[in-house]
Amino acid sequence: LQIFTCYRHDDVHSVLRDSEQFSSSTSAQVTGPMFGRTIIEMDPPEHTEHRALVNWAFRKRGLTRWQEELIRPKARELVEAFADDGHAELMRQFCVPYPVQVIAGILGLPPDDYPRFLRWAMHLISFAADYESARRASAELADYFAAVLAERRRDGRWHVLGDGSGVVQRDLYSAFLAAVADKSAIHSIRAASR
Repeated sequence: LQIFTCYRHDDVHSVLRDSEQFSSSTSAQVTGPMFGRTIIEMDPPEHTEHRALVNWAFRKRGLTRWQEELIRPKARELVEAFADDGHAELMRQFCVPYPVQVIAGILGLPPDDYPRFLRWAMHLISFAADYESARRASAELADYFAAVLAERRRDGRWHVLGDGSGVVQRDLYSAFLAAVADKSAIHSIRAASR
């Protein structure tokens, strides 16, 4: 497996536009055993089809809705939980739970399950240090999402991934998994809070 790092804008643009020479499918060799098949390792046209299932929720109108209904209120809720203490352990009390809870909220998952998502996310993020725990977390999360999707298909409830007609279990699972397993949101929040 050859890995290249590009820094210049033109190089990055070229790599992202040339899926034949720089296929995203190589990600499967690194993340596939843990996360299964996700949109991250798909090339066009498959990537385009899967992205279309979620794109509409992240356009300006959708993002405005999330900002007002979920993103700001969730930040406020987490900060209010420690504000009266006069201090906080920001990584544990805000930076880590915030993106996990926002993603779970966007996917319409119940707040009572947030502690489980956080536990799964921490195992998945740490897969290089404890592979077996991460594999167990991945399997538990896949089982959880299978049940959620089956219930949504039965009752016809809306969710961020569309009406269910083109969505498979792995799409819901992969959307959550790809987001929580990416540490960049957590570290960006930490850096902004300094």
